[in-house]
Amino acid sequence: MKTLILMTASLALVACAAENDDAEMADAGADTDMVVEETAAADGPGMAGEYKIYNAEGELEGTATNMADGTYTWTNPDGSMAEGSGTWENRDGMMCVTWVEPGETEDDNPRCWSKGEAGEDGRVVWTSDAEEPETAYVEMTEA
Repeated sequence: MKTLILMTASLALVACAAENDDAEMADAGADTDMVVEETAAADGPGMAGEYKIYNAEGELEGTATNMADGTYTWTNPDGSMAEGSGTWENRDGMMCVTWVEPGETEDDNPRCWSKGEAGEDGRVVWTSDAEEPETAYVEMTEA
């Protein structure tokens, strides 16, 4: 299920064109220990929004909701929320995601996805960078 969530979320995030959002904040009076965040949508295909992920047979795998802070949630096809936490970011022209199940530690090796072309149904094909690449079909439902 972890791979499915990663694949689906990754593809969903990459489904739309990237927004160039340079959200790095700097404050001359800020504490030197303050961490400066960048939004996940900078320089890549992923962006905040809600994405429905389908398999090759056209069956809904789930819905990823990507937040501007680089986190995402996963909703299963039956409407239940997946337990765990996800992050997403644009990296080297790909959208990369991680998913952490409850009680596990974060994986330092995210699954990255490349955006393909949109089909006649409007769903965009995404392909993973896995040894045996996976394909997902993504439909953006909200921006």
